[in-house]
Amino acid sequence: MKNIFGLSTQLWLAAVLLAAPLAALAQTGVGIGTSTPDRPLTVQGSGANSELLSLKNNVGATKWHYNLLNGGLNLTESAVADYRLFVAAGGRVGIGLNNPTARLDVAGDVNVSTLYRYAGAPFLYRRGAGLFVGTENYAALTPTGFGNTAVGLGGGSSLAAGYNNTTVGYLAGDNLTDGNNNVAVGIQAGGGLTTGSDNIFVGHDTGLNSSTGSFNVGLGAAALRDAAGGYNVALGHASGLGVTTGASNTFVGARTDLSNAIQRSRATALGYGATVNQDDAVVLGDPGNVATRVGIGTPNPVARLDVNGDQNLTGTLKLNTADADKIFLTTQGAAGSKIGHAAGWGVLNYAGPGTSATTGFHSWLTTTSTGYAEQMRLTPTGLALGTGGAAPRGQLDVGQGNTYLVDNPNAGTAQTVYLPGHLYLAPYSGGSGTAYVQARVPNPVAGTSIGLTFRTTQGTALRDALTLSAAGDAAIWGDTRVGNNLAVANNATVTNDVSVGSDVSVGNNVSVGSDLTVAGDALLGLTTVSFDYTLPADYYAEFNATCPAGTRLLSGGGGHRDYNSAMIDVVLNYSGPDPSNPTTRWIIRVDNQSTTQNRAVRVYCTCARIR
Repeated sequence: MKNIFGLSTQLWLAAVLLAAPLAALAQTGVGIGTSTPDRPLTVQGSGANSELLSLKNNVGATKWHYNLLNGGLNLTESAVADYRLFVAAGGRVGIGLNNPTARLDVAGDVNVSTLYRYAGAPFLYRRGAGLFVGTENYAALTPTGFGNTAVGLGGGSSLAAGYNNTTVGYLAGDNLTDGNNNVAVGIQAGGGLTTGSDNIFVGHDTGLNSSTGSFNVGLGAAALRDAAGGYNVALGHASGLGVTTGASNTFVGARTDLSNAIQRSRATALGYGATVNQDDAVVLGDPGNVATRVGIGTPNPVARLDVNGDQNLTGTLKLNTADADKIFLTTQGAAGSKIGHAAGWGVLNYAGPGTSATTGFHSWLTTTSTGYAEQMRLTPTGLALGTGGAAPRGQLDVGQGNTYLVDNPNAGTAQTVYLPGHLYLAPYSGGSGTAYVQARVPNPVAGTSIGLTFRTTQGTALRDALTLSAAGDAAIWGDTRVGNNLAVANNATVTNDVSVGSDVSVGNNVSVGSDLTVAGDALLGLTTVSFDYTLPADYYAEFNATCPAGTRLLSGGGGHRDYNSAMIDVVLNYSGPDPSNPTTRWIIRVDNQSTTQNRAVRVYCTCARIR
C-alpha cells in the first residue's frame, strides 16, 4: 500500500477519521499521492508512466493496472501487453493500439453477435446463414436458406428458403423468396425474381420483372427486363427487352431484341440494333440499316457479306428472285449441265463421266456467241487460257502469243499485277542467252523517256531500292554489297553502307552515306605523318601532328620516341583528336618526370582522303 504524506493509507484514513468530522472529510476530499484533492477522491500518478491503480488476484499477483501512458488512460494486462483498452485525449478509444483515429479503433478482429447499426437503424447483420448489408426489413427478415448475401437498401429483403443468392444494389432481388444461386447487381436488378434460380443480372433494372425465369444471363441496363423463360443471354443496354416467355435466345449488343412480341427460341441477334424474328436464326446487324456489312477474315468489308477465304456450301445458294440477279443451272447448247448468268453471257460447262465431252472431271468457260467453244479450262491441276483445249502445264498457263494487261500498251493506266513467290525469266530466244527486263513501250518515239525503279517495302514505307534513269544512271537507296570487284565509270553515290568482297575502283569521287567495307584494296589516299619534339626535364607540354591538306584524320598516337629505359620518365596524360580541330589534328599532353634529363617525344596521325 502506498504512503500518503509518509503514512500508510490505513493509518492516514484512521487519522482523518479521528481528527475531523465526516462532514469536513466530505468537503475537502481524499487525495492519494496529492495533498490538494479536487474531487471526492483524487489519485495522482507516479513514475514515468503515471501509474494509478493495480488490480491483484486472490493470491496477490498483479493482473491488471491503470496508468496515463502516452497521455491517455491505459488499461494494461500486467507483464503481458499495454493498451488492452486505451482512451485517448479527445475521447477516441483504441483496443490494442495507442493512437486511435476514429471514435473506436480496433487492432484485430471484431466479432459482433447480432448486428451493426447506423444512425440507430440496422446496417450490417446476419439472418439465418446469410449476410445482409443495408436491408431495411430487419425485424421481418427470417430466411431459412443458407449462403445468401444482400448488400443495399431493400436488397434480398424477402428471402425465405432460397440459398446461395447474392444481391448488390437498391432493391436488388427484393422479391426473391425461394430461388437459388441467383446473382443480381444494380438498382432493382432481379427485382422481380421470386422462385427463379441460377440467373445472373448485372445492371440497372436488369431482370426487373423476371419472376420464375431460370438460367438467364443479363448484362446491361434493362437487359432481359421481363424475361420469365430460361437460358436466355443478353449483353448490352436494353438487350432482350422484348423477351418474356422465350427461351434459349442470345442477344449481343445494345438494343438487340426480338423483332416483335412473338416469342422465339434459340434465336440470336448480334450487333447494335439487331433484331430477329425466327426460331433457330442468327441475325447480324440492324436489318433496317442498309450500310451494315459483315466481314469474315477481313477488317474492311465492302459488301453486305465479304468473305476472305474459302467458302463451303452444302445446301442451296439463293439470291433474290430477279432473273438478272441470280445464278442458275442451264442445259442449253452442248451436252452437260452449265451454270450461267442470263442469256448471251458465258456459262461454266461441266464434263465428267457420262458426258460427250473430253473424258475426266473438269469444266470450261464457254460463250454462246462462239457456239460453246472452249475458252478457258479448269481442271484439278490448273487453269489454261486461250490454249484451245490443251492440258494446262501450271496453275496459270498462257500457251501462245503476247499477254496484255492494258487497253493501250503505249500509255500506262496505273494498273498493278500481284504475283506471289518467285518470278522466273527465260532467255529471250533459245535455251540460253539473256533475259530482259525492259522499261519500254511497243512503239517508242524520239521523245520517249522511261526509267525503271525497283521498289521494296519496309513497314508501311515504300523504298526506291534501285532506280535506273532513262539515260542508264543507277541510284541505290540502302546498303550495297558486291561479291567481288566494284567498278564505276563515273561518280558513285550510295545513301547507306557499301560492302565489297574484293577491290574498289572508282573513276571519280566516292560518296557513301554510312559505312564502306572493302575486303580487298580501297585507294583512298591513306597516309601516316609523324613529328618529333624535345620535352625538357621536369616539364609537361602539348604537341600535335596535323594531316596533309585534302585528307581527314582517322587515328593517331604518341609518347616517348624510343623503346628504351628512358621511356618510363614520359607520362602520357592525353592522346586524341584536337578538340579545337578534331578532323585534321591529333594532340598529346605529356609530362617528363626526370628532373635532370630532356626526353624525345614523337606524335603521329593516320589520315585519308575521305569526307
